[in-house]
Amino acid sequence: PVVAFLSGILGGALVNVLGNEKGPSPDERPACTAECCSGVENHRGGLVRAVKYGFFTLPRDIHKALIVGILIAGAISAAVPDDFFAGILGGGILSMLVMMAVGIPLYVCATASVPIAAALMMKGISPGAALVFLMTGPATNAATITTVWKIMGKRIAGIYLFTVAASALAAGLILDAVVRGNGSHSMAHSHWMLPGFVNTICALALLAVLGYAFVRPSRIGTIEETGGAGRMIRISIEGMTCNHCAAAVRRALLESAGVVSAEVDLKRGEAVVAGNGFDAAQLARAVESLGYKVLKINDR
Repeated sequence: PVVAFLSGILGGALVNVLGNEKGPSPDERPACTAECCSGVENHRGGLVRAVKYGFFTLPRDIHKALIVGILIAGAISAAVPDDFFAGILGGGILSMLVMMAVGIPLYVCATASVPIAAALMMKGISPGAALVFLMTGPATNAATITTVWKIMGKRIAGIYLFTVAASALAAGLILDAVVRGNGSHSMAHSHWMLPGFVNTICALALLAVLGYAFVRPSRIGTIEETGGAGRMIRISIEGMTCNHCAAAVRRALLESAGVVSAEVDLKRGEAVVAGNGFDAAQLARAVESLGYKVLKINDR
C-alpha cells in the first residue's frame, strides 16, 4: 500500500510537470452523490454498508478473477518443483526484470495476481520480484496502456509506464534488502501459517461468499411505477465489469431528462429505464460518454 501510494503521487507530479495537461476546473468535476457524502453521521449505517460491501458487493466484482488466480496458483504449486525459479533466475534485479517483462503485457487483475505471486514465492522467486509482478501486472497490461495512450496522449502514457516500472523496481530492491537484513530466506516455513482447521474454516467461508456472488444477481437500483403514460426501455450495454460501473451507468441514466427510475443488471449487461418523455438516443450518449458501448435499445 505504501508503494502504491507513493508511486501514484510520483506519477501525478510528473504528469503535472511534464505532461502539459490541463485538468478539469472544480465546477466541471462530478459531485459525489453517494450516501457516504451526505454529511450525515451514522456510524451504524456505515458499519452496515462496510459489511455489505465486503461480503456482497466486492465479491461480485472479484469472484471470477479470484478463482482464476487461485487455480493458476494451485497449478504452479503442484507442478513446479520447490526453488525452481531460484535456480534458473537467481536473485537480484535479473529476476525483477523478468517478472516485469512478464507482468507489463500480461492481462491480469490485482485480485488474480496475489495468489499467483504467492505461489511464485513458494517456488523460489524473491519477495522483491513478486512485488514487481504485483505492481506491473494489474497496472500496465496492454489494454490499460492503449487506453491511457488514446485518452491522455503518448507523453502521459510514457510517464505512466515509466512511473510504474521505476517504482516497482525500486520497491523490489528495497524489499529484498529488508528481507535479507532480517535474515529471512524462504517463504515455505510453516511457522507463519494458521492452524489447519482455521484454514479449512476460512476456505469454506470464502467458498460460501464466492458461491453467493455467483448465484445472486447483481442489480443496482429499482424500477418504479410511472403511471399509464410511462415508458420503459431495455438497454444492452457492453463494457461494465463491476458494481461501480453499474452504479455509474445508473447515475448517468437518472440524470437524464424524463427518467424516473433505472435498474442496471451487471451480470446480464442490461439497464432498464422507466419514465416519461425521455430520449433513448440521449440515454445512449450518456452511457457511452462514460466509456461503455450501447449495443441495442428495445422497448420493454
